[in-house]
Amino acid sequence: VADEGSYSGSKTKLSADWFADDPDSGVVEYQYAVGTSVGGTDVVGWTSAGSATGKVIDIPEPGLAIGPTYYVSVKARNGAGIWSGPGSSNGIQVAEEVRTIAEAKALADSTPVALCNKVVTANLGDSYYIEETDRSSGILVLGKGVPAGALVTVGGIMGLSPDNERALLQPATVIESEPSLSRVPSPLFLTLRFLGGTDLNTHTPGISGGIGLNNVGLLVRVAGRLESIGDGVLTLNDGSEVSPIKLAAYLSDLSSLDVGDFVSVTGIVSLELDGLVRKPVLKVFDPSGIRK
Repeated sequence: VADEGSYSGSKTKLSADWFADDPDSGVVEYQYAVGTSVGGTDVVGWTSAGSATGKVIDIPEPGLAIGPTYYVSVKARNGAGIWSGPGSSNGIQVAEEVRTIAEAKALADSTPVALCNKVVTANLGDSYYIEETDRSSGILVLGKGVPAGALVTVGGIMGLSPDNERALLQPATVIESEPSLSRVPSPLFLTLRFLGGTDLNTHTPGISGGIGLNNVGLLVRVAGRLESIGDGVLTLNDGSEVSPIKLAAYLSDLSSLDVGDFVSVTGIVSLELDGLVRKPVLKVFDPSGIRK
């Protein structure tokens, strides 16, 4: 049984996955429970999940509290009607909620944090980005992807990605509202020289030698001329920078683009390490994100 992360952002829901196998008669039913001890049922008693191997579990009033560790336990019934012994997750706690992403970025690494009802702006499959609706701040969430336009509550631990981008680690995500692209904030327009910006604070780096406000994690639009096109990587120049900016295109087909094309590009501002130097990179996810 696996919790989705070490810290939950929600007091009313828990997400967990599980799996069992019986090579003789198969597994026909799972039951789950939630408690404050391994195998405990003091929060949610044994409840059938049918054949589902994962579930977002609704927690009854008064909900989960900050402090205790909660465990999801699961048992399986085979085709012969025999129940397995229960297996339990590693345990999950509820993190303190902060109001904004900017407040979360002001916290030190390893601090548990909960962000509630934030909009997903991009899905990478193994991670995703969330942003404030007023476009004031965005952040990378290093966990299972969520479709753009979904409204999520996420708990996790503040830290850095392998490329030194501020991120929420070991997340537990609850989808509060299903995806609606109309919910995604409009991209900010930036010239390339301002992409990334300066350090936000002592915990949240910007670009080495960057200028302007920190905008790492935000959905933005830039425009310029394509200087190179490679395997999922392009470079763009708008004349404001000596060196072209890297575009990391998470797209399957770039055949309609040519070197020299003038394009507008919509994507998420990110950074990557070149040795000890932090360089800007724009991650492009939507096939319509690059337009001539």
